[in-house]
Amino acid sequence: MKFRIRIILTMLAVAVLPMLLINRYALAFFHHFSKEALEHNMVNSAKLTSDVFQADMDAADRKTILAAHALETESRIRFFDAEETLLFDTGESPGLNIGENTDVQSALQTGQYAARWRLTPDRSRLYYFSAWPQIDPVTGEVEGVAQVIRHTAPITRAILNMKAHQTRATWWAAATSVILSVLFAILLTLRLRALRHAATEYAQTGDATGFEMTGKDEIADLAAEFRTMAKELEKRQAYNRDFVLTTLHELKTPLTAIQGAAELLRERPDLPAADRTKFAGNISFQSERLSRLVEELRAITSLDVELPGEPMQLMHIGMLIQNIVDRIRPAFNCEIILKGTDNQIMARVLPRRIEQVMVNLLENAERHNPEDKAVCVALSETETHARIRVMDQGPGFAPENIDRVFDRFFTTVPKGETLNQGRGLGLAVVKRIVEAHRGQVFALNRDEGGACVGFELPLA
Repeated sequence: MKFRIRIILTMLAVAVLPMLLINRYALAFFHHFSKEALEHNMVNSAKLTSDVFQADMDAADRKTILAAHALETESRIRFFDAEETLLFDTGESPGLNIGENTDVQSALQTGQYAARWRLTPDRSRLYYFSAWPQIDPVTGEVEGVAQVIRHTAPITRAILNMKAHQTRATWWAAATSVILSVLFAILLTLRLRALRHAATEYAQTGDATGFEMTGKDEIADLAAEFRTMAKELEKRQAYNRDFVLTTLHELKTPLTAIQGAAELLRERPDLPAADRTKFAGNISFQSERLSRLVEELRAITSLDVELPGEPMQLMHIGMLIQNIVDRIRPAFNCEIILKGTDNQIMARVLPRRIEQVMVNLLENAERHNPEDKAVCVALSETETHARIRVMDQGPGFAPENIDRVFDRFFTTVPKGETLNQGRGLGLAVVKRIVEAHRGQVFALNRDEGGACVGFELPLA
């Protein structure tokens, strides 16, 4: 369902449904209140009739008073004696078949107020009957019953009139709500449509100017997030372009060497055996170098897919580093010294990936470390992180290179070295894995000489 339709339906539900409920409640309350008010007035009329008959006055005066009261209240007044004989009747309701006076009989028998209602045979009018007993103040016996009869036509007319007004008001309110809902939805979705158009424009042309929106509402915040996303995508695209260009350059070097050696072997069949062996060895070396480069490229590009789906484990970091170093130590020619691995430091990690990080850091340290010197791995703890450092005793970093050591394809190995030359991907892999652990990498020069490259992991 579209956002605009949801807004319209929501506003209708908020505006119209409560009004309909209020309308029904008002009608019910008005009907209930009017019925009670009618009964109260009829009881007062019956009391007045009883008092008039109990008072010592002339029959003509009594008739005049009750007739005037009946006319004023639009009711019919009758009075019965204790034997249920009709003594007085204003008779203002001709044609009404009153039938048995069950209310009068009840008042005579119980000495208490009684009431009933009766619908005319044609169901056109409803009458209420109210009977009030006249009690002798001395003997306490019932001397007679005053009966008041009143129809509900005025109340019915009032209810119908109010219902008509309420219905019209409800329809007007519904129409107004629909119009306002549509206008509000159009105004609200106008900026959303502009944002959608800007997103389409950006997808087709790369132009992010459409995301420039003013305001302090959620749509402006969403546009700001789109601008941030566009900038990040532009940075990624630029980075990917550089990555592709650098990769092509790195692939070109061994391919050129292989191609040149192969052409010499093909075009110079008279080459001495020593030269042929030399060129064949060069082809083999460059092929292995090319294979390693392709494998490293595959590894670093697969990290973005594999890392988010791997479950982390809560582990003792010191024990993990100890086990990793013990397992890979035979593959290194230098001595590896461990410090601080007995610290009780816990963190959530991917053990296989941390081993990959340690191998890359130790390979990088060994590549720059003198053959007779040891590489040190130190574990320490801050308030929030576990800190792992790999320290060599080599020449260290040039100050201008410290901020670039984790960039892809960046290497500080001199150009003349080829056998163990790094390809500038190992530390880039380290950075990607550590960032997947919500940690951070660092590189610095040691005061006593050599480089220190390491990473920090958040404590569990």
